Parts: sequence; structure tokens; C-alpha cells
Amino acid sequence: MKELYVILLVILVSCNQQQNRKADTHIVILDSVEFKTSLIETDSLSENRKLKVIVLPAHDIISNRGISPNTQKLLEQELLKSSEIELIEFPLKQLMHIPYQDIFDKKYCKPIIDNVDCDIIVMTKLDLVRQTGNMPRDGWNLRIKIFNIQTGIQLNSELKVDSLSPPGIKKILGLTEEVLIKEIKSTVTNNG
Repeated sequence: MKELYVILLVILVSCNQQQNRKADTHIVILDSVEFKTSLIETDSLSENRKLKVIVLPAHDIISNRGISPNTQKLLEQELLKSSEIELIEFPLKQLMHIPYQDIFDKKYCKPIIDNVDCDIIVMTKLDLVRQTGNMPRDGWNLRIKIFNIQTGIQLNSELKVDSLSPPGIKKILGLTEEVLIKEIKSTVTNNG
């Protein structure tokens, strides 16, 4: 199997070299999953370019019950306020038959990266810690991870919600949108 990867890599690199543009090819191996990225030196990938961000549905053990806060929607609403990033509308058609649910680690992102043109993947995890029988009063823990597919950096966000109701989660995310944007941008300049 590794021989196949090497052959494909040689073919891809030789194809890139035949084009009339400079490219740095980086291979990032993450927990035995290989990601190939090509950073092409053009105006479209300059420092002034907005990062393309996709927010995945939350990793949630009880997501099929329909009682979980929609953190994907909440995060998308907050990220849309920023002029510093380009939020990609969730590409459901591109991800049909691709596992995109319950992902909370970069090692499971390869099928998404292969099908969606993005720079950053935002992943969330919800844990029900207090079930009251009244959804707006249930308590949830929320964790966020940010994965930069170009650098291979996965960052555990400092935004952590502990035992808050869905309205409380919405309020916290609304107040901390700037922190999340800074963390997303830090994955570009952070060396790991």
C-alpha cells in the first residue's frame, strides 16, 4: 500500500513541476494518515487571501435523539460576521457517502479534505452532562478543535463551555467569536 502512495506522490509531484508556476509540496503524515498539500505561489494564496473555513456537525453521542444544540449552525452564524475568513456553506452534496458526522480529530478528516476545497476545518464535541427533560435547561459541555489542512496543525480551542444550556452556549459563542477567529488565524502562523 505504501508503494502505491509513493508512486502516486511521484506522479503528482512531476505533474506539478510541469506547470508554469512555483509550488512547494508538503506531505503531512498524521497518525498513519497521509495528507498531501501543495502551496502554490499565486495571488490567490497570498497572505491577504481569506481562509476558507468549514464547520462540521458536532461529535455528539446522542445526536440522533434530536435534543442537542446545533453548534454547527451557531458557529456558522458567528463566523459569518467576520470579514477575515470565508465561511464555506456546508457542502452536503459533495459529502454524500463521505463520513463527516461525529468527527473530532484531524485523523478522520482525509475524506472531507479530498472532497472539499477548504483551508480550515472546525470540529466540535458536545457532551450532555445534565439532562432535565426540558431541552432548553439541559447542561452541555462543548469543546472545539481547529484543523489547518495546509500546515497539519490541530488546535484545541481555548473556548470551552461547561454545563451550559443551549441558550447559554449561543450567548458564549456570540461573545467569543473574535477569539475563535484569532485561533483560526494562529494555525497559519503557528509552527505546531
